[in-house]
Amino acid sequence: MLEIQRIPSGANEHSLNAMLVGRSKVPGGWLVFTTGLGGCSPSVCFYPDPEHAWSGASLGMTPLADPVHKEPRYPVEG
Repeated sequence: MLEIQRIPSGANEHSLNAMLVGRSKVPGGWLVFTTGLGGCSPSVCFYPDPEHAWSGASLGMTPLADPVHKEPRYPVEG
C-alpha cells in the first residue's frame, strides 16, 4: 500500500483551479500525484531522488509555517 503525503500547492484550496498534490516514497525517489478540483485529469510522475532528500518544496523555496494545517506551506512566486 502506498502512503501518500500531501504537499501544499500554495493555491487557494477553495478555488475551482486548486490543485491537490501528493507524493509517496518509492525505491529510487518519489511518485508525485496531482489532480485539479475543477475536473482536471489526475497525473502521476516519478521524481528521481535516491536519498529521498526532497522536502516537497519547489527548488529554491523555503517552507513557511502554517499554524492552521500543522504542515509546511510554500510561498507562491508570481
